[in-house]
Amino acid sequence: MQCPLDPQHTCFASKLESHLKKCNAREMPKPNYYRKNINAGLTASPIKVTLADTSTADLHELVEKIETIYKDHVPEIATEILTHEVLRQRLQDPYYGSFAQKHLQQQASILGHMEQLGLLKNGHCFVEFGAGKGQMSHWVQQASPHSEDSHFVLVDRGANRYKFDSFHKEEGPAFERIRMDIAHLNLSEIPSIKEKHTPIIGFSKHLCGAATDLALCCLASTLPPPPSDNTSATGLPEEPTLHQCRGVVIALCCHHRSDWNSYVGKRAFSEWGLSAADFSLICGMTSWATCKLTDAGEQANSRDNADSKTDVTVNHDENVAANAVRWDREQVGGKCKRLIDHGRILYMKERGFDCRVRFYVDSSVSPENVLLIATNDDNTR
Repeated sequence: MQCPLDPQHTCFASKLESHLKKCNAREMPKPNYYRKNINAGLTASPIKVTLADTSTADLHELVEKIETIYKDHVPEIATEILTHEVLRQRLQDPYYGSFAQKHLQQQASILGHMEQLGLLKNGHCFVEFGAGKGQMSHWVQQASPHSEDSHFVLVDRGANRYKFDSFHKEEGPAFERIRMDIAHLNLSEIPSIKEKHTPIIGFSKHLCGAATDLALCCLASTLPPPPSDNTSATGLPEEPTLHQCRGVVIALCCHHRSDWNSYVGKRAFSEWGLSAADFSLICGMTSWATCKLTDAGEQANSRDNADSKTDVTVNHDENVAANAVRWDREQVGGKCKRLIDHGRILYMKERGFDCRVRFYVDSSVSPENVLLIATNDDNTR
């Protein structure tokens, strides 16, 4: 019979009672650090507006607005392609093919940025979001001097082969796995973090869409425990406490999978005059940045132009707008990505972080080559 908890698998009817007690789909007790939708923002029904349902004129108007906002508010992104000694040997090893080399170059540059920012220090809690096999955490541990006093928390909502955890079972820092959606993770309540009060470094190699916003909210919400009173020994008010999170390094990707509910840059979008419906369309347009026109697409465009010359009922202005959107779509898609990222930057700045983005690898290594970096003032002390 089908399992009543998960119809994707079956069990013997005679053993149903015992199966339900050990079924992987059963409701598990929630740990203290689980708080439903703590990082998910609004709980309203998501607004989904598709490009296919939008008129050419409305789409062209939105593109013009995006161009203006981008010009007025979004600074140019600097390129900082770094590397790290811990991966130098592998990068020079011909055993690793081109696909593996691309991943190694990304990992090496992320490590290089973390080192440059002073984040690879002893006594930190390193939290990897979307950890998967744990490879990035492994290299962070290898790059951290005297890392025995640090510990690692690897967060992922899926069950993975924890391939790299085996390197850290017998010696070195503690590696702790948290299987949970970031939306529900109250990072400050994880016992190892709550008890030690160590500075937190959050990082990820490619965190898809909404997961980036959930992670930023999760990290920006970490605060040290309040003092017993709010005055110092001099009787003067204490300075505001800083976030327990000292640094964030996240390689961004899959902007089209972002959603308005969890997006942390809603205030910026509202100030720019962009609505939730606009955000949905902008997310859709981000895919243009990495989907270049094919020959077939160019031929279709030529046929459209030919048809417009012979059909007097076609609105000429709309055809011009459609062609402008079509031919410039890679550039427009890139600006849509940066607009979403700039909203995230402003969110982190509002919470006391120095935040920016950098091209951390060449686009030939990965078209998703932007790294979000955030640190706070206490990091260099």
